[in-house]
Amino acid sequence: MDSGATWHMTSRRIWFDQYEPVSGGSVFMGNDHALEIAGVGTIKIKMFDGTICTIQEVRHVKGVTKNLLSLGQLDDVGCKTRIESGIMEIVKGALVVMKAEKVTANLYALLGETHKEAELAVASSGSGEELSVLWYRKLEHMSERGLKILSERKLLPRITKVTLPFCEHCVTSKEHRLKFGTSTAKSKSTLEGSVDIQKIHTEDNMAEWCRSSCGLTETQAAGNGKIERVCGDMFDSQSNLQVGEM
Repeated sequence: MDSGATWHMTSRRIWFDQYEPVSGGSVFMGNDHALEIAGVGTIKIKMFDGTICTIQEVRHVKGVTKNLLSLGQLDDVGCKTRIESGIMEIVKGALVVMKAEKVTANLYALLGETHKEAELAVASSGSGEELSVLWYRKLEHMSERGLKILSERKLLPRITKVTLPFCEHCVTSKEHRLKFGTSTAKSKSTLEGSVDIQKIHTEDNMAEWCRSSCGLTETQAAGNGKIERVCGDMFDSQSNLQVGEM
């Protein structure tokens, strides 16, 4: 971390998380020697407490020998600097976002490492589960089955067995649709039982059938073999059942 640096800068292209090539720019060093600016982008840094901080507007300067963070640029984005007993703290709001140790009169070494370096360290010495999680994140939370297929095809270096921990984000965010089973529905007859028309052949049988099945409430001209009107539970008050002479 440098109080005299105009920009954040590094010569290491591999560190950039996002990168845009530029042409025509240059940076003058302390000896008035000009170095070319090849690009501008963002770098992710893993801090002393494990948090990931994104540094924006970092210049890719070919030939620069040190990786510099500009205190002036940090001040422009609302950060405050606090120095005590050789320790520099970069504070934003109520949080200490960076820490650095004093190495020279105006130069402090950041306590942390770039996120790319941290990933490479895990890839070189991590366990099988750590490597699985690393690829799981790189491949946008690919399923465990998908990772196993890639591992079997030797497309994931250094992974012999895929082991993933529980991921609450995947479980709660992915939609699961359940298949409904098929069934056959059978409707019941409106009238319980059936009526054999052949057995309704006399006035008495007709009257009995009407009483038992239809709930006969009114009979007109029964003497001449006619039942002109019946009202029951299965008909409304205006329903008529016309039966001719037997």
